[in-house]
Amino acid sequence: MTATLKERIKSELSRWAAVATKNSAEEGRDSLGQAKQNLTQLFRGCHDPVEALIEATDESAILRNDITIFSSRERLVRRRSWP
Repeated sequence: MTATLKERIKSELSRWAAVATKNSAEEGRDSLGQAKQNLTQLFRGCHDPVEALIEATDESAILRNDITIFSSRERLVRRRSWP
């Protein structure tokens, strides 16, 4: 009996990573239960097994780390915190 891709992903993979770009509000956050849905929309139509990886991943394991591009040095200095 052959395991499905989803079963293999859950049993064999402990970590995987993907990078996507999307313009959004600064320091935005996904609502509870929205991270997986948002990733599914961003990666819809991607090659196999990307969509299956997202589907097999528990929502609690999804990390979102936004990157902010500063428009001026002043803004960068104001946001930086030194000890």
